[in-house]
Amino acid sequence: MLRRREILWLALACCSLMTAAQQAGTKQTQAKSLTHPRPATMTFDVAVTDKSGMAVTGLKEEDFTVLDNGNAAPIQSFNAYDAAAAAPPESVIVVIDDVNTDHTDLTYARQQLSKFLTMDGGHLPAPVSLLLLTDQRLKRIAPPSQDGNQLNSAVQNMQGLIRIMPQGDRNNAADRMDISMRALMVLGAIESKNPGRKLVIWISPGWWMFDNPAIVEWNEQQKSIFQTIVVTSQVLRAARITLDSVDPMGSSAANALHTYLWKSYLKPVTRWEKAQPADLALQVLAAQSGGRVVWGNNDIAEELEECMQDARAWYTLTIPVPSDAVLNSWQSVQAKVNDPEVQVRTQNGYYAVPAR
Repeated sequence: MLRRREILWLALACCSLMTAAQQAGTKQTQAKSLTHPRPATMTFDVAVTDKSGMAVTGLKEEDFTVLDNGNAAPIQSFNAYDAAAAAPPESVIVVIDDVNTDHTDLTYARQQLSKFLTMDGGHLPAPVSLLLLTDQRLKRIAPPSQDGNQLNSAVQNMQGLIRIMPQGDRNNAADRMDISMRALMVLGAIESKNPGRKLVIWISPGWWMFDNPAIVEWNEQQKSIFQTIVVTSQVLRAARITLDSVDPMGSSAANALHTYLWKSYLKPVTRWEKAQPADLALQVLAAQSGGRVVWGNNDIAEELEECMQDARAWYTLTIPVPSDAVLNSWQSVQAKVNDPEVQVRTQNGYYAVPAR
């Protein structure tokens, strides 16, 4: 039964996700991303941290180098943001995943989220909103606020939630992946209407990776998966979402398969013949967006604070799009800083949008 559900999901994935985005009122947004002429430029949100994971501030344009497909790309515009200064803080969205997290881990995650929200007297460096993903919908449980105490009240009221779909039932793995990916697409479609960068912190061990190549049985499945990968990348980029994955399983996940299997799929998919469902794993999407993938620490509040460093300072760089980029071709992008002691994270590239 699992195999039939996997095949069904693979065959309908792209259509399903596109429909979900359209239901969120983004039909025009999706059409623009797929049919409008290729944009002249691409903008990247860049996080720079030191060895301890703290945000690095004060960098200037001349400190950065950007490579597009290995070639030096001119920086056409540059902006530095510091939430502690006059720059407007970015938006932070915390998603509590009740679809892929078992009851014990979810309860602990909520306790740790409360601890995080009430640190420093409840003062947050950026507006934070709280969303709950259930098998029925993605529900907002608290609007954006920098008052952590107020947000914590919303977390405390999350009692009595009922999951209709059994989380531990492996036969529901494909359904849970479909629910999760649709929710991510809807979130991206909605946020594409709002300006600025968004830091999405997804509290979840992630959905099933379906890493067995034998699952994909014919070419049309791989083409559908590849198109889903392309569309997902475009939607997240249009929304300017940096995705973080925070595993609520704590130290119990340190040796779990899902905590390292995703690393085998970090390489961008450049051809449909190489596409696999695992290329859509939460951790893969997070790393490729320039976000953090954190696990193995029982102090989840500390991990959330680590993620929030990216809301304290960041940079935006705009580069030109090569005129010879072809339909759905992958353009690899790497941003560097002239300091070997820092880590630079940004979206690892983009799929070129075809000219009309």
